[in-house]
Amino acid sequence: PQRRAVLVGTAAMVTATDTVLVAPRRGGSRVTWDADIRFAAPLRIFDPLFAWLFAASVRAAIANLHRELDRLPRRRFAAG
Repeated sequence: PQRRAVLVGTAAMVTATDTVLVAPRRGGSRVTWDADIRFAAPLRIFDPLFAWLFAASVRAAIANLHRELDRLPRRRFAAG
């Protein structure tokens, strides 16, 4: 069955809500991670800039995660 976790972090001018879904997939699992970052006014005007900066960081994190997961030995599980 699919598993879901919601992580919420708050600071004076920002709230971040991350929703993580993990679902079984043949040969492993599929992970979907959605990050919703909301800035308070007056920072909201800079949302497009923050989104662009954050996207580059996310791409790097995904590449690192793929690299680290690919280093792990493959495990086989019996269906059942």
